[in-house]
Amino acid sequence: MHDIKTNAMEGSQSPPPKRARLETPTGTSAGRLITVPDGEQKENTTLLNLPSVTFSQIFHSLKLKEIRSVQKVCTHLRDVVKENRALAKAWFRQFPASHQDQLKMAMATKTNKQVYDWLKSFTNDETLAKSLSDRRQGGNYLTALLYFTKINLMSGCKTFTLEDTIICEEHEVESAHLSVDGRYLATACNDGTVKIYDYSTDGSRVNTTITHDNIVRSVIFSPNGKHLVTASWDNTAMIYSLGDDGVWQHKATLTHINVVLSAIFSPNSCHVITASLDNTAQLHSLKADGSWEPVHLIHHNGIVQTAIFSADSCRVVTASRDMTAKIHKRKTDVEWQEEDSISHSFAVMSASFGPDCCHVVTAGQDRIAKVSMKQADGSWELLIAFHHKDQVNSASFSPNGRYFVTACEDGSVTIFGRQAYGKWEQVAIFYHKGAARSATFSPDGSLLVTASNDGTAKIIGQEDDGTWSEKGKIVHKDSVLTATFNADGSRIVTASSDKTVRITELRRGN
Repeated sequence: MHDIKTNAMEGSQSPPPKRARLETPTGTSAGRLITVPDGEQKENTTLLNLPSVTFSQIFHSLKLKEIRSVQKVCTHLRDVVKENRALAKAWFRQFPASHQDQLKMAMATKTNKQVYDWLKSFTNDETLAKSLSDRRQGGNYLTALLYFTKINLMSGCKTFTLEDTIICEEHEVESAHLSVDGRYLATACNDGTVKIYDYSTDGSRVNTTITHDNIVRSVIFSPNGKHLVTASWDNTAMIYSLGDDGVWQHKATLTHINVVLSAIFSPNSCHVITASLDNTAQLHSLKADGSWEPVHLIHHNGIVQTAIFSADSCRVVTASRDMTAKIHKRKTDVEWQEEDSISHSFAVMSASFGPDCCHVVTAGQDRIAKVSMKQADGSWELLIAFHHKDQVNSASFSPNGRYFVTACEDGSVTIFGRQAYGKWEQVAIFYHKGAARSATFSPDGSLLVTASNDGTAKIIGQEDDGTWSEKGKIVHKDSVLTATFNADGSRIVTASSDKTVRITELRRGN
């Protein structure tokens, strides 16, 4: 029988030292804690050995915020995220299909030199600008990469240099709008005319003049750039379409029994809805033969201030002075029905959908902005109501749905953000010296522009740390009636009572 101690003789040497415990980086994604070892343990980790195609599939199922968390886990995953351009792709996916199409269309109309100049205005990295401009044609991937790169460059700008093109009219300009490809500018004046300017060659020329019998309140191009609709005090809205010869041709006249306050296309460009002083909103749809057919009539007990579509073109929301906003849903191509209504204690000045089509924000004369959410049974439930110091003239969501902004009669412009735990909170406030008529986000959501009776339009941008700051100001000699971005967010169009339209290009400030 062997003695146990004799076995120990073979191990009389000192035991091997214990290996130091490696600290492993961790991160959080989609609510789960991720621990991925770095360094020499890498070779034994299956996750880090996944092929690029598999990583692409994983990233495709994650949201932008989740991918940002993944890249913080370790050096390897950070590099994989970069190689896959996963952030740019996720940023692009968050937009509705109609918005993506607009960005692709806007990019397709630019030459390599225009893209190069566009990027160079925000960076001194000539290699980056040339690389992206030389391979700009590449479907969704390169469109996402170009715009995502531009947004990151723009967010680093403390101020913008503003380069203006000024169009002078003989009468007060009620509104102005650029087509998605930037080729056409339309102005609506209180002398009853709409002028369509053509920028296909150097300079501009009037391509078409549309005549109404009274003030034209608004003019807007369709998202696909093929149509245009006006809204006039002569009780009509006119639809024009771009012909093969490059001339805009009259296609339809939509008639109300009182003033038409607004007219707008659906995101898919197949429908038009008009809002009127006659207490109705009319919905028309485009037929296969190119004509426009009336398909639905929405009744209110007061003036309909505005009417607008959801991002999927399947719903409309109307804002009325009868103290309600009504939501109607499309059942078939020609059949719509009321789904629910949202109440205020005074007139509803505006209403608009969030990008997910499941949220609506309404602005009231009762000094309240309300956010409501669609429930499983089709009803809309109030989530939160924010009180202001004066009438709320407009309220709208950012393209990613994380923010909404209000513009008030007291000149205040307030940005509200949805926090990680789902609650909405005020995150920034800015002031004008006169009433703020509207505040509108850029197509990518990184900027917003205001329109005020004090004669200015303020450009407000989000910083890298998520805060918001004023980055520029467009100045007119009288009230700014409308201010909107073009499709790619590089220009702002303002229309003023001073009889001018300014097309302002945003460039890097000194």
